[in-house]
Amino acid sequence: MKIVPTKIRKLWSAEEIRILVLLSLGLQIVLIVASLFRKRCQNRLLSFILWTSYLGADYVAALALGNLLNDQTEASERNINGDLTAFWAPFLLVHLGGPDTITSYSREDNELWLRHLLGMILEVSVAILVFLESLPSPHLWKVAIVVFTAGILKYAERTLALRSASMDQLRKSMISNAPNYAKFMQEYHCRVACGLNANISVDKVPLPPLPKEAVCSISEKDIIIGAYRFFETAKRLALDLWLGLHDRTDSQNFFLQLDAIHAFQVVEVELSLLHDILHTKAVRVHTLRGRLVRALSLSLVVLAFVLFRRSGRHNFSDADVIITYILLIVALVLEAIAAVLLVFSDWTIVALQDSGKLERPFIARLKKIIRFLKLDLAIVKFRGGTRWSNSMRQCNLLCICLGDYKQTTFTRILHFLGLKELWDSNRPVENTTVGDDQKTLIFEELKKKTYGAEGESNEYKRLRACKGEWVLREKGYTDFDWSMNKEFDESWIVISAVWVEMLCHAASSCNSYAHAKQLSQGGELLTLVWLLMAHMGIAEQYRIEGGDARAKFVVEI
Repeated sequence: MKIVPTKIRKLWSAEEIRILVLLSLGLQIVLIVASLFRKRCQNRLLSFILWTSYLGADYVAALALGNLLNDQTEASERNINGDLTAFWAPFLLVHLGGPDTITSYSREDNELWLRHLLGMILEVSVAILVFLESLPSPHLWKVAIVVFTAGILKYAERTLALRSASMDQLRKSMISNAPNYAKFMQEYHCRVACGLNANISVDKVPLPPLPKEAVCSISEKDIIIGAYRFFETAKRLALDLWLGLHDRTDSQNFFLQLDAIHAFQVVEVELSLLHDILHTKAVRVHTLRGRLVRALSLSLVVLAFVLFRRSGRHNFSDADVIITYILLIVALVLEAIAAVLLVFSDWTIVALQDSGKLERPFIARLKKIIRFLKLDLAIVKFRGGTRWSNSMRQCNLLCICLGDYKQTTFTRILHFLGLKELWDSNRPVENTTVGDDQKTLIFEELKKKTYGAEGESNEYKRLRACKGEWVLREKGYTDFDWSMNKEFDESWIVISAVWVEMLCHAASSCNSYAHAKQLSQGGELLTLVWLLMAHMGIAEQYRIEGGDARAKFVVEI
């Protein structure tokens, strides 16, 4: 019994390679479009499309390469334009390199960079074999070599980006803030072993006072610069590394001077940069070498288009020629989009700042020209808008309570399949926008708690553990009679403050890995609160007990 009709089998057998190559190209387009919205949108359909495209893109490209290899071994016998189909192999390497806007779907993908490296070696080897099989007719050698170079560059760039975003490499790239106690004690014991009368003197450094309350307004450009200034703090938090007294003091001096909206905008940019490091090629692209590679890649695609245009048709079929032009034109468009995204990014604003005397004269002169023409302000304006979903999940408790009383055929089927609990847990939940009033409430409550703690580490610990009792105790409400004796509006003020305290407790209770993982799914309000708490000094990663201390050797002769 034949499940698939004979006509469809014959059509697939004749057009299999063409279909797979075009499907691979289509998945690349879907990837680059969907990935532009992934950190700004909490949408399950978008996540599903991105997930299937991410998994399918590599599989389809690899399958197409395998079929191309089989086709080339039989090309001499069947005489079906082996040269032109071999020319598609380097384009599949470009597809396997992926767009700049996504290298990994989740953080776990970054840890599999070695598997990806092995896959790159195998796929490049297959593409080379496909190319070598077409050597007897060298009409497209030059064009294929040009696209080969672009494909290998992009594939290697993606592999290196995955490696750079892995936990081990990120930790190695961070400069430790913690004192090197082992080295310090080793030097001490060496001096004692040499017969020197060495002692260790520890001088306590008092905690610096908090800045006075003030509200400063900063420009959109300064928001990006300020976010990059504290980006190292965000990375340390995401990697569960310690933060020191200097980190807390610097953050408090900056954020306590801002208003709520600007403070949240700075945190948004920080998390956006962290997302780029974890899930895009930003760590490779936004460097001098990366920009040169991007310019070279674009130039190679343009050169390939020109060379193919001049090479002639050589009796190739019209369908193959059209597909080849589609591959070239779409590759050129995608490279142009990548170049535009490279220029109009937060990283470009950071790169345009003065880098000191060690900067090359040409680069410094170019930056001055850009700032003189105010192109940096144009980039900031283009980058305007939110960098996360700006929404939070809202649950309707009435729907949950009344849900069990509504029995339908659909709910009975779900109950039979064991899916009713999952359906009930998601049905009454919807997204709602996080307004400026809510951001102001959260920020002001955090600021109040920071000033109330007066820099004491024990107070910060207590604030993280509170789930509403700090607010009630501060207002003098030891029991719940106040909810009946107070005015309605005043009761809502207390409830709002308790909500913020519970929100802070939930944010600090989640581990850093869970917070960082949410960045690829549109972000969470909890993650913003978590990072804002850290900048306010209310974070578990601060290892400070009663101020800083300085240890030194005292050698008596």
